[in-house]
Amino acid sequence: MHDCAKGLPADTQRKLASLYLAECSCAESASRFCDDINLVHGPASAYVAKKEANVIQGELLNAIACHSTAKPNMTALEQIIFLADKIAYDRTFDRLVDIRAAAETGRLAVAMKRCLEEVFLALRRDEITPHPLSIAAYEEYAHL
Repeated sequence: MHDCAKGLPADTQRKLASLYLAECSCAESASRFCDDINLVHGPASAYVAKKEANVIQGELLNAIACHSTAKPNMTALEQIIFLADKIAYDRTFDRLVDIRAAAETGRLAVAMKRCLEEVFLALRRDEITPHPLSIAAYEEYAHL
């Protein structure tokens, strides 16, 4: 469900993401989400889940919306959805085995820290600036 809008046209994803972000008072993040096709499917998918699949549980919608970026103060469910997306078995990157092991043994904070570090390395290689929510999320785990 977290990727249900991913296959939609980019303009449709942007429109749905804007609608979701406006509903949840996330206007400050809307432009960064909507400008990046790699991120926009998260809030777009949350909108689709809410409107078409009748998902009403806020924590699940938030987990779907931020599964590409992470965010500060993530619940265990939000961390699990983020990590499941990043460490899926079709993914390959350094420390993947370590991140999976941490997640599978319930050390979600450690897995989040390591996973965000790997995301930042990949973004840096592509000369992409991380989303502010990703940076803020990492700051919560940096001390581990």
